[in-house]
Amino acid sequence: MAMVRIVDEKELRVLYVQGGLTWDYKFVMLALRGDPTIKLTGLTRTSAKSVFRQNIEGSGELLNGFPTTLDELAPFRVVVLSNLNPGELNRAQEELLARFCGELGGGVLMMGGEATFDASWHGSRLEQLLPVVFAASPGVSGLNRLFFIQLTDDGLKHPVFQVDSGSMRETWSKLPAFTQYGRVDSAKPGAQVWAVHGQDQGPKGRRILMAAQRFGAGLTAVICVQNFWRWRLAKDSEPEQFDRFWRQMFRYLADSSRQEVTIHIGDQDLSPPLDVRLSIEREPSPEAMNVGIAKYIVRVENSRKQVVKEQAVELHAKRPLEFFFHAEEGELFTVSVVDANKNAVGTRPVEIKQINVEYLNTARDMDNLRQWAGLSGRLAVKIEDCREPGELVGRIQERVEEARRNTLVRLPAGINGWMLARVLGSLAAEWLLRKKWGLV
Repeated sequence: MAMVRIVDEKELRVLYVQGGLTWDYKFVMLALRGDPTIKLTGLTRTSAKSVFRQNIEGSGELLNGFPTTLDELAPFRVVVLSNLNPGELNRAQEELLARFCGELGGGVLMMGGEATFDASWHGSRLEQLLPVVFAASPGVSGLNRLFFIQLTDDGLKHPVFQVDSGSMRETWSKLPAFTQYGRVDSAKPGAQVWAVHGQDQGPKGRRILMAAQRFGAGLTAVICVQNFWRWRLAKDSEPEQFDRFWRQMFRYLADSSRQEVTIHIGDQDLSPPLDVRLSIEREPSPEAMNVGIAKYIVRVENSRKQVVKEQAVELHAKRPLEFFFHAEEGELFTVSVVDANKNAVGTRPVEIKQINVEYLNTARDMDNLRQWAGLSGRLAVKIEDCREPGELVGRIQERVEEARRNTLVRLPAGINGWMLARVLGSLAAEWLLRKKWGLV
């Protein structure tokens, strides 16, 4: 079951994470100036070991930079990643963002240009939750020719882009020209493309500049435009439109209650091979009050975007339906529920973790482990501290000698000083080979 946070409207907090000091934060802050219900908190990396915090709730908040636990991230409803370069988020932070979005129903927005939407993100955990596929190669550099943003039909109809009372097509056609943008290859299945480049053609049509999708219980979006704040300063633009856009964008990303179909993971050990058990349930809605049964397609894709299973289902409101798919190996799967109009009305990532084969015989060898624990005085060493085998052997020998001096040690059968030296030598050799092969 996914956790659901119910938060009062006045507590809509946005964490704005920057790779460096830019103008974007200032102008987004100005856009929110007239709306006291949205609070923007800034976190900017100023050097490798220091960060700059703005509008924090308390002196201890974000003291060590980007949150490291879900509890630290939970007070926020939207996280913006602005002008971040690859390497400024580690794997653990990417995983935390995926949990924040997929489990807590948070919103994640990534924005920036060529340096942000870099090929280095291709295949990353961050890419898995965003609505676009990053380019596998660096592509063309210096994308600094003037271009215009063109909204798609989906963008023109979306509430985020309703920035005045006139024609949205005409309003958005008056946006100024921009000079830099980030290239991505394509949108993911089920994603909604809001805006495209006026001229640049990608592998599947014109380059995507804005898109969004649902990820688990939350929402994600991208704005692949550098210096988007220039819109507010353009000669013929109206600042109120820029301000309204950002207020509506944050409210949209913070609203995690529109998922028509929810997907729950059964209580089971998610280690391969196994048949993954899911529960799919249609939520009642005012639009479907008189619809007794609705038809959907449930699709399961692996991390390589290959369809593992696809099945037509019929769902009653508030009546869960069991669904199974087989996972032979450990990897990340995406389960999507698609309606008759081919719109994704529910998605959920399912991560199957491969058990380390070294632990398969642990239970069987517990007697030996207990004997060695007694022999070494219950010495335990973290793998991060085992940098040199000689140092590890020395620590074991010291502990054994100390145990011999202080207590009478009952040795396992066949154990003597010569045997102990041989065993320690074998362990050291094995450690060196594992390090050489990248297994430690």
